[in-house]
Amino acid sequence: ISPDSNQPRRYFDEQQLEELKDSIRVHGIITPILYRVDGDKKIIVSGERRYKVASDLGCKELPAQFVSGDYRVIALTENLQRNSILPMEEARAIQDIINASGLAQQAVAVQLGKAESTISEVLKLNSLPSAMQEAAMRSPLWSRNKLLKLSKMKGDKQQSEFKKMLAAIEKKESTKKQPDSASGDADQQP
Repeated sequence: ISPDSNQPRRYFDEQQLEELKDSIRVHGIITPILYRVDGDKKIIVSGERRYKVASDLGCKELPAQFVSGDYRVIALTENLQRNSILPMEEARAIQDIINASGLAQQAVAVQLGKAESTISEVLKLNSLPSAMQEAAMRSPLWSRNKLLKLSKMKGDKQQSEFKKMLAAIEKKESTKKQPDSASGDADQQP
């Protein structure tokens, strides 16, 4: 079995992977991964994080279930139900479903259990310049609202707002990564 190079999720939070690894060490894999068959290959539809962690732990077997149907819709639905997909990943995955299936936005909305207006809104994120899309694929701090705000702007105004948002996100991420300092300053709370 192997991961799907076209799966919607691209961002994997390292801390969450470590937590999943600890959980699997203690409890094993509770939810089977889903896979499809493509020729003579078995390809993961959902459960790549579980697969990665199981591989890291040296597991030789893991529970798996075969699924048929539109694997793109299944993969995206599974990620949406878990709230584990970034807004930009969602936008790209929905566009991929439309491109591959020829379905209209309304039909995709029905399949995903979303309002058509939500699908339309999410697809607007694909209009962002590629540098903005790539930044949004690297951090969970890029909310749908931030990205939609950017998608409604054009030119210099969009670039300026993007730089402000990016600086704020980078600052937030850097403070999150810095270990607490125990410097012993007099004004430090006990």
